[in-house]
Amino acid sequence: MVALTARVRHPLKDGRAPAWAVTWGEDRYGAFAAFAIGPPNKPVEQRMRWIPPGRFLMGSPETELGRSHDEGPQHEVIFTRGYWFGETPVTQALWVAVMGKNPSRFRRERPDDLERPVEQVSWDDCLAFISRPYP
Repeated sequence: MVALTARVRHPLKDGRAPAWAVTWGEDRYGAFAAFAIGPPNKPVEQRMRWIPPGRFLMGSPETELGRSHDEGPQHEVIFTRGYWFGETPVTQALWVAVMGKNPSRFRRERPDDLERPVEQVSWDDCLAFISRPYP
């Protein structure tokens, strides 16, 4: 087992945000920071949440009702370092800002449709998305 240190450095405690952040702060859910991408007159922001180091049980207990065979065995997972994680799924607006096109089926029905999660993307599409250089 990996021992976690008692003193975990909070990413915003020293008053500085990550270099990529355009907004940041802390609310009842914890630390957040957002990056922006796209044209300066209409950037798309994505809020990220700080996930501190820690441990949790992954998988379903064998006694859980409705448990599927692929939900176990239950085991402890340990994160020794904190990381930033998207607060929401990738929106159609963010996908378009990064990839230049919208593959989603559910779009252009309402003005706020670009705030819907992107869909109709493959694993390879997602790998291409995360591999794009950040401007």
